Amino acid sequence: MLSDYADRPGHRGVSGGAYGFNQQLVADAMSAGFQVGIHAIGDAGNRATLDFIDSVTRAAPKARGLRHRVEHAQVVSPPDIARFAALGVIASVQPPHAVEDKGWAETRVGAERMAGAYAWRTLRLMSRMRGRSRWGSGRISWCWMWIRFGRAGRSCCAGRWC
Repeated sequence: MLSDYADRPGHRGVSGGAYGFNQQLVADAMSAGFQVGIHAIGDAGNRATLDFIDSVTRAAPKARGLRHRVEHAQVVSPPDIARFAALGVIASVQPPHAVEDKGWAETRVGAERMAGAYAWRTLRLMSRMRGRSRWGSGRISWCWMWIRFGRAGRSCCAGRWC
C-alpha cells in the first residue's frame, strides 16, 4: 500500500521480489512480444505494476500494443486510474471480491483510500476492463448483479455465499 493499512500501522503489505515477482523474467517476456498478466492488489502494487509496464514498453517497442493486464485492480489510487488507458493496460477485476470485502475493506484500507477501491465503473469508462472470477457461473451472476445494479446493504446475502 502507498501508506500504512488503517487497521495496522507500520504495515504496507508485501510486494516486488519479496512477493516473488521476477522483473527481469517478465520484462524479457514482454520484450519478446508476450502479453503478461501481473498480480497486483493494493494501490502501491497497482502503481508499481503500471510503472513497470511503462518502463518496459518505453524500452522495448515490441512490448507495446499487447494486451498486458493487471490482475486484481481493486484498490487503485485515483490518479493511477487514467494510467490504465494511457498505457493500454487491461484492468482485470474480480467482482466477488467487492462482496467478500464489503464488511471490512474500509476499516482495513481507510476511508480516503476507498475512493479508488472497487472503482470499476470509472475503470470501465476510462480504460479496458474485464471482470472474472474463479467461482462457478451460478454464483457469479448473483454477485455481479448485486455489485453492478444494487450495492444493497450487508443484509443482502446474510449467511450465504456472497
